[in-house]
Amino acid sequence: MKIISSPIKEVIDIVGTQLVQEICTPRISSFYYDVKIKNGYVLCNTLTKEILFVDEEEYHDDGIKNLLFEKWFYVPADFNEMSFVDDIRNVIKYITVR
Repeated sequence: MKIISSPIKEVIDIVGTQLVQEICTPRISSFYYDVKIKNGYVLCNTLTKEILFVDEEEYHDDGIKNLLFEKWFYVPADFNEMSFVDDIRNVIKYITVR
């Protein structure tokens, strides 16, 4: 895996690293999309603005899911992302107004 673009610091300062839980059923985040290219895949998270490159083998390896979960590309199945985004926006507004 190669980081093409690091996540936005202000967002990561708020959300941190998501903890992987064994009992959690993950699902793909609404803010995640990937694009197949010649040598692998470009993975984009529009919430954190992080962009990654993974080769074909990494993309199909189940082990990468935990890393992508930590980076908010996957979320728990019952997670309310829209409410979460509202919370992030409110925190950013509060920080920038001060």
